[in-house]
Amino acid sequence: NNYSPKDPLATVGRLAIGLCSLFSYPLNYIGVRDNVIELYHLERFVQTRARLNVFSLIFLTILTITECFITDLGLINSIGGGTTVALICFVFPAMMFRKGVYELGKESDYQEVKFVLVLTVIGVVLGIVGVYNAIATA
Repeated sequence: NNYSPKDPLATVGRLAIGLCSLFSYPLNYIGVRDNVIELYHLERFVQTRARLNVFSLIFLTILTITECFITDLGLINSIGGGTTVALICFVFPAMMFRKGVYELGKESDYQEVKFVLVLTVIGVVLGIVGVYNAIATA
């Protein structure tokens, strides 16, 4: 709500974001649903199509009720973006580098691994500070 309701370009932008959210929701939902099923070891419960539909209905109901109370999408984007950026830029590359060095057995690179792990910790701290700042200013 930072833009005037009389601004036609802001209205077009709001419409575009609404359509993007509407049409990307099924794709995002299926990924979240499948990950929740795996995370909580519910594979045995949702073996049939009927049980998967029941789980989907219950899960969608929980999400919809939760979404009724969340009105600040900027906060959600800040939290999601802060954690995702910290993971993609700092944690995942360091994990891959560390694993590669240890699999190749290059002892000369062990010092670099320690340095990369220090950078990873700094990146995680920056990510935590960013998420905290987003929540504190909301």
